[in-house]
Amino acid sequence: MQITLRRTLTLRLAKLANNSHSSLRCFATEAPRIKHYDYAVTDVAVLGGGITGLTSAFYLSQAFPSAKITVFETSDRFGGWVRSSKLDVGGKDVYFEHGPRTLRPNDTNALATLDLIERLNLSNDILTTSKSSPAALNRYIYYPDRLVRLPSSSLRDVLRFVFREQGYEDILPELLYWQILRPRANIPYGEDESIASFLNRMVSPKIADRIASAVFHGIYAGDIYNLSALSVLPWLKFVDSVHGSFLNGMVLSFLQSRQWKDGHWLDVKRQMKDASSKWDEVYEKVKNSSVFTLKGGLEKLVQSLVARLQENPNVRLCRKQAVTRIQDETEDMLTLQITPQVSPKAVPETRHFSHIISTISGSKLMDICYPQLLYKSQLDRTHAVTVMVVNLYYTDPKLNPYSGFGYLIPREVPFEQNPELALGVIFDSDAVTGLDTASGTKLTVMLGGHWWDDWKGQYPNDVEGEIMARTVLRRHLKIDQKPDAVRVSLQRDCIPQYTVGHRTRMSKAHEHLLIMYNGRVRVAGSWFTGVGFNDCTSAAFAVAQGLKDGKMQSGLERVLPGAEKWIRAPLKRRESKASK
Repeated sequence: MQITLRRTLTLRLAKLANNSHSSLRCFATEAPRIKHYDYAVTDVAVLGGGITGLTSAFYLSQAFPSAKITVFETSDRFGGWVRSSKLDVGGKDVYFEHGPRTLRPNDTNALATLDLIERLNLSNDILTTSKSSPAALNRYIYYPDRLVRLPSSSLRDVLRFVFREQGYEDILPELLYWQILRPRANIPYGEDESIASFLNRMVSPKIADRIASAVFHGIYAGDIYNLSALSVLPWLKFVDSVHGSFLNGMVLSFLQSRQWKDGHWLDVKRQMKDASSKWDEVYEKVKNSSVFTLKGGLEKLVQSLVARLQENPNVRLCRKQAVTRIQDETEDMLTLQITPQVSPKAVPETRHFSHIISTISGSKLMDICYPQLLYKSQLDRTHAVTVMVVNLYYTDPKLNPYSGFGYLIPREVPFEQNPELALGVIFDSDAVTGLDTASGTKLTVMLGGHWWDDWKGQYPNDVEGEIMARTVLRRHLKIDQKPDAVRVSLQRDCIPQYTVGHRTRMSKAHEHLLIMYNGRVRVAGSWFTGVGFNDCTSAAFAVAQGLKDGKMQSGLERVLPGAEKWIRAPLKRRESKASK
């Protein structure tokens, strides 16, 4: 009986998918053909000394041991937004993360990060957060005036959420109406739309506004009504196109024990194997964790990268050195004008390079190209949001009434409950254990993001930021105690926003980069192909690998229309238990 019912449901869903999108014939599409590349890699300039720039330099030095590699960083430090600080509290240590704080081991883009950890001998410094820990099981949303725990993947937990959670009890009727009674428009996979538009079509507006908007406040600090579904949620867009809706696709995946996955990770695995990588040894240590970090914070990886690069006589790391002009003067070499950032009267110098890897923003790259060869490339169309990060430490270890990873705030929360325009709060004491030697409660409040896009005048200063953060904690968590340590950092233009049409713009940029520079100028990093830590290391590995393979590339190949490689893989199932 159960087998017959399961087979019938599978056939009906498959038939619905065929009827809804019969024009989709191929699930895995070929990337555009690339002609052979003939330029010798002798001198490479890497623009930007963040995690992407440093990782690019590292993999370039591995691929081309005799090439000269120079990293140019405008500021006085390397690492970009990856920054950890250590505080002494009564002779014991407390670490604050001002940028990314944890890494996901099962991300398809995690292979380069795991490889770096192994090559830099950091495996013994890994700190993991178990999948059964409160931080993994308890993730909250603040709505409308209290913390609500999000359901796990278990059906029982989902039903509890939709039937019993105050403020969410009207979601199920709307979801049923949207799925059964309301006609739903089918938008082809390659046609872009906002995340809100996609979720409004596929599930319901309330789920978009009350849940999804909070999730993307935590990832992009962005607005789901502007973020691109095709760039941010390509897997869901693809499954929706194949199966008529992504809900049908999820049910079919469960019944058939198979799921759609990005097949590019298989190519990366092969390339890693060819490079004698031992990333899989690191993966064995972290595969059962929800997230992980390193002793001393994530900046330890940056520091280790810098130290390893400084040991290489062919690599030069330059702080306070800005590339202010790129000229294509000869057939084989590019001319860079470099201006020291030590004095307004500093005299620029000129140097020649065979290749340039740019990890700076597209708008900055356009500004320094001379003449303005990229003025039609649309590289300057990607803007970034500003986030204020407020780290707070209290000596009382039982101050927080909740246990979990933290909570995020959706766009539909009434203004009186969030006049500070906070994005969310991370419970650092639970999110990562073993990092600090001092006991206590550690929290991080994130403010601004897309809420500050139209901000007029100066951003809040450190004192105002601390007051705003403490007010959020007082209202939401009833924490009124004065913190024993506080650090406030304003991260200007820290998270690029992939708004609707991002892939089209990247396709245009790809064409212009190849036409103007014949593969000698390539881009990588958060401004183009992914904003996460793993995305950046993966892009750095890919740009070095592209040069090693002798391919005419721009660095944007992964986000080009038709470059996807979707495969059917076995579905991994796991038990999920809610923690009280």
